[in-house]
Amino acid sequence: MTMDEVFEKHARRIRGIEGASPEEIAELERLVGHPLPKELRAYYLRAGRNPGNLHFVQTHKIVEPSIAESIKFHRPRRHGRHAAPVRNKIFFADGGTCQDCGPAFLALEVPSKLPKLAIDPDDPPVIGMDYDDPVLLAATFTEYVRSAFP
Repeated sequence: MTMDEVFEKHARRIRGIEGASPEEIAELERLVGHPLPKELRAYYLRAGRNPGNLHFVQTHKIVEPSIAESIKFHRPRRHGRHAAPVRNKIFFADGGTCQDCGPAFLALEVPSKLPKLAIDPDDPPVIGMDYDDPVLLAATFTEYVRSAFP
């Protein structure tokens, strides 16, 4: 099932979503250095600015992802974290101040601590971070989004 099919199937239950602009998507692609996975792009076009009543769970905390957060995360900084572009994963949401709910990423390469993870370049898995260890949140991005519907 594609992202568009997921949104169409659940259209009656969705409230308050707002899609990202093509310019925002182009900015994120520029920052990550390559086109976004197909299903992530489709999600951002439908709900990238505001996920409305979709509830994304990261370990145990509900997060509200936005393309603005992803752009901010991938924007290079002069000092400290991310001085060089992050290319093997795409930031999706932040677990905030919770020590058990680190950021959620779409994995573009197999992390060394999850060697059996399968990567579909159009619909990659979503991993979270439990302290410094990656944890599989969903086998595909579409599955992760499907679980967020009310």
